[in-house]
Amino acid sequence: MVGESGFDVAWTAAGDTQIELVGTSGVDVSKHAVDRRTSARFRGLAPGRTYRYRLSAGGRMRAEHDVRTAPPAGTPFRFVALGDSGSASPEQLAIAARMADARPDLIVHTGDLIYPKGTPTEYGRKFYQPYQAMIVSIPFYPCIGNHDYSADEGRPMLEEFILPENGPAGETPERHYWFDYSHVRFVAIDSNIPRQRLADVVAPWLDSVLAEADRRGLAKVVFFHHPPYSSGPYGGTHRMRLTIVPALDRHRAELVLNGHNHAYERTQPLRGGVIVAANEGTVYVTTGAGGGELYEPAAMPEPELAKSHYGKHSFTVVDVDATRMVVRQINIEGVIVDEFDIPLRAAATSRPAA
Repeated sequence: MVGESGFDVAWTAAGDTQIELVGTSGVDVSKHAVDRRTSARFRGLAPGRTYRYRLSAGGRMRAEHDVRTAPPAGTPFRFVALGDSGSASPEQLAIAARMADARPDLIVHTGDLIYPKGTPTEYGRKFYQPYQAMIVSIPFYPCIGNHDYSADEGRPMLEEFILPENGPAGETPERHYWFDYSHVRFVAIDSNIPRQRLADVVAPWLDSVLAEADRRGLAKVVFFHHPPYSSGPYGGTHRMRLTIVPALDRHRAELVLNGHNHAYERTQPLRGGVIVAANEGTVYVTTGAGGGELYEPAAMPEPELAKSHYGKHSFTVVDVDATRMVVRQINIEGVIVDEFDIPLRAAATSRPAA
């Protein structure tokens, strides 16, 4: 987890382990250990600066990596998104290598990190090994997929990550959360919970989080597993259209990222389920081809579908500047299969440090 004024690091090791920032003094550091897992929180850092952390044990250096704090609002950045990856397949490894080549500032995952049932013992082979070159330095923000949820309602996944604890009251911490990076507010939702909880608890919280983003002039990216609109075999998820989409419409979120259907799909800009002008609606992207078995498209595409890519694994690259997002879908062969712009309705403005 990364903010403007600091970052968190978590690791697993036997015995006592020390962590320090190389060549930096006067930093607020707190450390917490449970069983073999240890985490450290660094605060009091400068925004947009690269810091090197060092792990050591028994008087020997074990690892040393660089992390960049979140930059001030208005700073261009790149993030990548993918979903439905956790199979340990050759395709997952190939997509991971393509992602690393893109050199993102952060990674968003739209769920289903571990197939088939989110088992904790599978994280080494199906998550840490494929992404080890990136996650030592690049923040990784997941949401819970249905396969992750099948293991104790996603709690094993939540235990693997350090995520913001700013979700709705009464919900498990980290299940839903938000964070700001440069001039974009990212919001993660667990779309597996019952419809009534989505309507009564999550939707009002989402409304307030997006309203605050509006007041601060931030663009809005929301990600959750089940797509409200899709031409894939599962189709769109009706309960998400009923409970979550109204808040997205009210605040005109620029981009929504989903998974679940194992393919790539992009809608036209939508508001109230109706196609509207680019600066008036929300674009919904299903990026569910991160490594799992691929799906076939439905016989009749939905009318809101603008572009799709079936039959090959892929991931999403988003470049953000002060006025727009440039979104590209790149397949396993490195081919750009879709590219489009999303105008940012809110001008990038300065904001308090995270």
